[in-house]
Amino acid sequence: MHGLTTIDPKDLNLAPFLIQIEGKDAKDFLHRLSTANIKNLSIQNGVPGCFLNATGKLMGSFFCWRTGDHTYTLEGLDSIQGHSFRQSILQWLDQMTFSESLTVTDLTSTQRCLWELSDATNAELTLREWQCSANPSGSLTTRASDTFLGRAWSTIWGSVTDLQPLISQTTHSTEILAALSSARIQSGFAFPERELTSSSNPLELGMTAWIAENKGCYPGQEVIERIISQGSPAKRLVRLEMSAPTPPSSPLTLSLLEPSGHKEVGKLTSAADNLALALVGKVFAKTGVTLLLSQSEPTKPPIECKVTSVVEWQTP
Repeated sequence: MHGLTTIDPKDLNLAPFLIQIEGKDAKDFLHRLSTANIKNLSIQNGVPGCFLNATGKLMGSFFCWRTGDHTYTLEGLDSIQGHSFRQSILQWLDQMTFSESLTVTDLTSTQRCLWELSDATNAELTLREWQCSANPSGSLTTRASDTFLGRAWSTIWGSVTDLQPLISQTTHSTEILAALSSARIQSGFAFPERELTSSSNPLELGMTAWIAENKGCYPGQEVIERIISQGSPAKRLVRLEMSAPTPPSSPLTLSLLEPSGHKEVGKLTSAADNLALALVGKVFAKTGVTLLLSQSEPTKPPIECKVTSVVEWQTP
């Protein structure tokens, strides 16, 4: 039996959101508009997906859970500060609704969200699960054992009253939160306002699992298929090991180490201890490539960084 740790996503600067789409046309509507294969989704199961604009840029990413015969719930993440994917998705769904028989409800304001993390490690997680359970009171529990935070991960939604026993157990330990940040970077899971932005393309971030194969047309599909046929997007998200730690509050410039000077090749997006994620040109997205991280103070020498791997999430 593995122990559980309860955390509040707000302590990681995250604002989870929950949007419900209900009605007899909900399945076809979501299948047509998103990158996810909604038609094959059975009740109490989930699948990752995105909404894209015509240029293949993210309007929002989510986990879609089928919580009833004609009910689907989109669970996603925003940053506490910055661009709101929740608002973008709500506006997109409203814009694309015409004569369909469905209702879109933003449940975020009426629900509190907590995360439960098992102390099981990636090596101990032999089964990938994307499952959910909806309770009569309106609460929702979702589970992704193919973990993004280095540990088996469940999200629990409910009213403050429903979640009070868990709220009282929530840890705000800086050590635990720091360990989760490091595990998140090691996994390569993109966070809003770090890797996930309105200018992101999911293929740049290695979000292969968010794009269903052979599912038919959806907005942005032509761009996605063209990139796939070309072999790679122009930029890729990579994991880095740094020669010294740096805690950037915003992306910094990464430069390729070369005798003739420092050429800008990408941006640092997240860092914890000596680990980092960065978006770099595809030429430099290769294991073993050495880059230089420029520091905010010009008098300080750049930090040497080495690409350890390219981020790639495969289809569950």
